[in-house]
Amino acid sequence: MRKIVFGFFLIFGVLFGADDRWNAYLFSDDYTAVRKGISMGADLNVRWRGMTPLYNACRSGWGDVVELMIKKGADVDAESYGETPLLKVAGRKVNDVNLARILINNDADVNAKDANGNTPLYLAILNKNSAMIKLLLDNGADMYIKNKRGDTPARYILSQKSMPSVSFDSPDLIISAQSFLLGKSVVSIGVANKTKKFMKVTQIAVYFNGDLVGELSVEKNIAPNSKVPNIGTIKLPTSIYQSFKIENNGKSTITYGLAIEYMIDGSAKSYDNEKPVQLNLW
Repeated sequence: MRKIVFGFFLIFGVLFGADDRWNAYLFSDDYTAVRKGISMGADLNVRWRGMTPLYNACRSGWGDVVELMIKKGADVDAESYGETPLLKVAGRKVNDVNLARILINNDADVNAKDANGNTPLYLAILNKNSAMIKLLLDNGADMYIKNKRGDTPARYILSQKSMPSVSFDSPDLIISAQSFLLGKSVVSIGVANKTKKFMKVTQIAVYFNGDLVGELSVEKNIAPNSKVPNIGTIKLPTSIYQSFKIENNGKSTITYGLAIEYMIDGSAKSYDNEKPVQLNLW
């Protein structure tokens, strides 16, 4: 083992030069050697194969070494391989909340982007790490920064969630919306005729937070005391998530409304109602 370590530092001594021999210690896989290099005044912003010592310490999971390097002047936002140390620890391979907290407490950029335009928050959401998500949001992470595909953390997480089914009851009818995946944004509407007369449904509509997000002309008849489970399917805009406010605890409350226009015995009628619906996102 001693020969391997000696060989490691001999190679680095050649690469960095004799005067920078302590820099080699910062990239060792030996924890003690890294601390030795720091104590001997090695350059904490030197690079080897494109990475900084701080980046290397982060990927190794050495929290106290990370703290010591930052204290001694390491650049907390220096990029290696197209990502900052915070992006590294928020990613799938490290995924370490404690390391992220150390970096954030030392002013790491919580909205930094990697080569694909992804932020630490986007990566934390991909990993479903609720503690990491909360830490980032509590420290100013932006839910609506787009990556190179045009996706945002908010859009991604909402696209994976289903809006629950809802129904509203009036003296004439029951109107209901089936559960649907927000990423597909297609909702099926059902209507039950509670009267003893034929009902002609002419229009149905969906509202989120008071805004009309989709409507459909149907022109369908429903027999007395009967129901049509799917009287029409409404295509909603893919941007509907933008009106949803997401709290730092991962909850989003949406006011979900349905409206219908119909006729009974030639008399035009309408009905609408709404209720709050809560989504638990993480």
